[in-house]
Amino acid sequence: MLTHCDFADLRLFICIAQENSLTRGAERVHMSLPAASTRIKNLEESLGTKLLYRASNGVTLTPPGKVMLQHALGVQGQMERLC
Repeated sequence: MLTHCDFADLRLFICIAQENSLTRGAERVHMSLPAASTRIKNLEESLGTKLLYRASNGVTLTPPGKVMLQHALGVQGQMERLC
């Protein structure tokens, strides 16, 4: 069960997914790589599933990660329309 997730987590996750890179995703949100890695790890632990396959050449989304990306993009779109 998700116990903590904020818009910064969702934005970070979206950027990582779009870049296929933890490093470049963290850069896009002006966050250090260790901080980004910790936030994603905590998000995965909260959800009880892995969102990313990690490899030396980048990351790809797991099936649950693909679902999460669609939901995160939806939330981001709703926030943009609201503000």
